[in-house]
Amino acid sequence: MLGKTNCSPGTGTGQMNPGEGENKAILAAESDPVDAARLFRALALLGYRVTLATSPEQVLEMIRQHVFPQAVVAAEMTLGDEPILARLARLPSMRCLVATGPAGQTEMEQRGRLSGATVYLPRPVTIEALAKALRVPVTREFT
Repeated sequence: MLGKTNCSPGTGTGQMNPGEGENKAILAAESDPVDAARLFRALALLGYRVTLATSPEQVLEMIRQHVFPQAVVAAEMTLGDEPILARLARLPSMRCLVATGPAGQTEMEQRGRLSGATVYLPRPVTIEALAKALRVPVTREFT
């Protein structure tokens, strides 16, 4: 199990809480256009600067161009036989990795966690679930 990522907020060591400062950058990856749009909107409403990828190849391109401390990625995304989550979990900058996937599919949830995700969120992903997973305080109601 890779599982080195941790979505805990920063401590008194100079780290910023998720959603603050440079840590506002987040990679979101969903191949389904509806799920991608929903995820993008939810993360943007939580105050993140979202970079959206809709294919494994785009994910690789984005991580070559930018440093992301956190990501929310579809557990189904693979490149060859390797889940994209596993590649992201190996990045030194990645400190919070959340997997999304179909509700009620234990096998997919296990795949996400074994690949390094600390949290698995079933679709459709809600703003409240994302906020909890990323440990971002929700200061208002979303509709």
